[in-house]
Amino acid sequence: MREAAALAVPYEDIIKKLAYGYGTAYYGPIPPSLPGFNAELSKPLPYDLQKAKALIAESGLPTPIKPEVMIQEGDPTQAQLATVVQNTWKQIGIDLSGKVAPAAEFQELSQGHKVQSLMRLDGPGVFETGHCWGYDLICGISFNLSDICLKDTAPLITEMRASSDPARRGQRIALEGDVPSPIDPPSGCVFRTRCRHALAACATAVPPLVEVGPGHAKACIREDIP
Repeated sequence: MREAAALAVPYEDIIKKLAYGYGTAYYGPIPPSLPGFNAELSKPLPYDLQKAKALIAESGLPTPIKPEVMIQEGDPTQAQLATVVQNTWKQIGIDLSGKVAPAAEFQELSQGHKVQSLMRLDGPGVFETGHCWGYDLICGISFNLSDICLKDTAPLITEMRASSDPARRGQRIALEGDVPSPIDPPSGCVFRTRCRHALAACATAVPPLVEVGPGHAKACIREDIP
């Protein structure tokens, strides 16, 4: 469903018509403006309505699917983006409706994670990858407005942010081992089969999620790893 929706967004048209050509299409968590951006790994998705329709059909979801997106009152760019997406998504069976909210209400609902989806022009306040990942990709913090996170990546993000070596921060960490099955997860810590820091005790102990600092939580029995 997410892939279908992403394939039905005309990114190049948006850059040309709404951003007047001032923009770079990409796909991934690191914007082109940040150190560590890899153009080869962040190629933009193609605009492919036929594949999007096939994915919607494959999902088995009854159509039309009727999501709602919140946009901020008085923001013409958000309104134009919502209109573009409405028109293209309608062609694949997604009937998107918009809710216009005043600035104060928009802030309250978005920061409080009280809306299904929202239109938001996002960008890092600090042009540093570790800072961006620290609030956009960590689980259990209010700053992650996408409400999407991968708990298994938290230790890797924490390790990356703890290093001051630019080469080390940009290094890709290859995960080895077996990918945990969601149907038959391993005992103890479900990430242990791919964790470089796993101990024998990780096979029996289920680590609780513990807050170790403001906006920073971890689920690991090892106290020597932040």
